Amino acid sequence: QLMEELMEHQLLPDIITYNAVISACAKGGRWQEAISLYSALVGRRLNPSVVTCGSLISACEKAGRWQEALHVLEELPTFQVRANIITYNSAISSCEKRGRWQKALLIMAGTRDRG
Repeated sequence: QLMEELMEHQLLPDIITYNAVISACAKGGRWQEAISLYSALVGRRLNPSVVTCGSLISACEKAGRWQEALHVLEELPTFQVRANIITYNSAISSCEKRGRWQKALLIMAGTRDRG
């Protein structure tokens, strides 16, 4: 709703605005809204940051949406975003919460390969 109001007043949200709202969605358990906002920012040709992606992965993790979390993690290189400890931990946690320990181990192995 906030984003709609900004647009109504011809105020275009920037990446910082999207980051704040996606983070709020993650904290509020509104993973679907977070994904929708992420899709909107990509549709506007804004490049997500590691903060954007970390917040989105966290939203998915809290909702137990491990597949979506891994999709975001895999998409990072598309936007020249390098995962950090927060994004990896959230992705690993999303797998752990759904008993996907093999996926969690693969992520951990990938972090070692990337340094």
